[in-house]
Amino acid sequence: MTNDLKNKKEIKDNSKKNPENASLPNTDVINLILKESKAYTSMELVNSYISKGESLEKLPVQPLYVSIKALPIEVKTHALSLLSKEQRETFYDIDLWSKDDLDINEFSSWVSSVAKSPDDHIRYEFIESDQFILFLKGRFNVWTFDVEDPEYPDHDNYFLTEDNLLLFEFDEENEIVDEVRQLIRDLYTKVGVEKAYQHLFKMISEDYMIYNENQYQAKKERLREYGFVDYFDALEVMNAFPSISHIDFFIKKREPLTGNISTLGKLQTLHQNSIIAFEKNSGSIHEELSKVSDEKRFNYLHFNFIRMLNASMEYYGVLKDGPVAMTRIGNQNRELVLLGMSYINEQRSFDNESLFDYFDFTDIYKIGNSLIRILQKDVKKALRNNLMEDSTDNFLGASFDLFLDDFFSDLVKYRDDDNKIVVVNNAEVWRKLQSKCNLLRELMPFIKGLKETYLSLKDDGLLSDNYYLNYDVNSIDFEAIILSTFINFSLEKFKKDDSRKMGVSIEEFKDFLGKSKLSEGIFDNPYIKEKIALFAQTFGLDKIDNIHAYIMKILHDHLSGYEFENLRDDEFKHIGGPIIFNTLS
Repeated sequence: MTNDLKNKKEIKDNSKKNPENASLPNTDVINLILKESKAYTSMELVNSYISKGESLEKLPVQPLYVSIKALPIEVKTHALSLLSKEQRETFYDIDLWSKDDLDINEFSSWVSSVAKSPDDHIRYEFIESDQFILFLKGRFNVWTFDVEDPEYPDHDNYFLTEDNLLLFEFDEENEIVDEVRQLIRDLYTKVGVEKAYQHLFKMISEDYMIYNENQYQAKKERLREYGFVDYFDALEVMNAFPSISHIDFFIKKREPLTGNISTLGKLQTLHQNSIIAFEKNSGSIHEELSKVSDEKRFNYLHFNFIRMLNASMEYYGVLKDGPVAMTRIGNQNRELVLLGMSYINEQRSFDNESLFDYFDFTDIYKIGNSLIRILQKDVKKALRNNLMEDSTDNFLGASFDLFLDDFFSDLVKYRDDDNKIVVVNNAEVWRKLQSKCNLLRELMPFIKGLKETYLSLKDDGLLSDNYYLNYDVNSIDFEAIILSTFINFSLEKFKKDDSRKMGVSIEEFKDFLGKSKLSEGIFDNPYIKEKIALFAQTFGLDKIDNIHAYIMKILHDHLSGYEFENLRDDEFKHIGGPIIFNTLS
């Protein structure tokens, strides 16, 4: 790549003319942004511009911001004069705020960089900026000072302005006092004592909350054209639809809506790490984008894609964290967009039109995100209502514990019967996930009842580690209890005695293994299927969807892969699944 960075229009033109890219559809905004991001993200290129003193004004803001942030402070200080005023202001805006609160610590790096700048213009511009004033109000206590009747703080953490009319008080952990003091001196030098005092006095006389809100709104509007999204707009994108039926209604009623994008907006792009996830495993997205034929729609989708990614990064607060965090959120965004597209195509037909003629990236992301969040909300509610919220509580058993770990990870995953893990990024897998969530929610009252009985027996001292061969009391969980109960039921122990014992003997276990012929398989086992059906009906579990599949799966997880006929009795202590009574001692 040459050191002469092409602007966005040139990249678009070249992508149309270059034979190597002839197969890439001209309306594929993701391919275009990927191409642009690789050019604009080059740290070598940015350093080359800085070392030559060439202007950085034509570079898009988001990738340039990430690159500048990674520079040593000495280089960053030099780079400030190569940026446009609007770019500098945007960088200050981004770092001064974390969501809807001031981020004083992050902004301090700009205070240090500006204070070290040899360019008077850069320092004076910063000193008079709203961002610096808001930083001062958030970081210092500023008081008027009467030389004739002086009142000093009862500590040494303060300094006076050059005219001795204002006192700046700070805490002991403030590491940039010298830089701030120097910048305030620069203000006095530039505008004189009277105007400097008036400027600073106006600052301290403004109500902090009102000033804070006004500056937040001003920042929001300044950043909008660059494709950035403020925290409240990000919340709107991230907030899930209330229910699946609301999603379905939105999909069926959605009509095309295309806004006008400004020239500045059209020139924006993303840092490579925030979009690199879309370079692979995104075939269906590229296929739909290739059908878009309207240039106005193309420009709209281009800008909307940037805003969608920036919204998620704002929500999770990763833009300031650097490339690795951005890549992680980019992967999450891709899977949710793929899920949203798959679900939309399941609900609605577009014939020869593109899905993107009706839905923009924000719509699609919101649908995919909502499909996951609605299920997560329902599962959390079920766990909370049945006293299973404690992350250290493993009573649910390994199958549900693994399911919840996968379900609440950054990339939501699903395990099939063979424990093969797939990412939930299409409607088919999402339906399986929904079914597993429904199973857990419907089982929760039953699990809660068993847990309460188990804890009651434990608290009453009726359980002892010495009673059991393959479990200690604290490791007994729902799977162990339900499998023990199922085996006792299959052997018709409930008909022969009413003890409802919580476990099986080694001989009883061997008897079950012989009758069920588990070594020949579990999922297609007629004996197992028959007994599970009767078991579910007897215990009122037959109304729960997939209860039969669940019991077969935990039987498979715990009992497959063993040659039980070759095991000595003492070796059964290494077997999971049912609780085995200790009859060896």
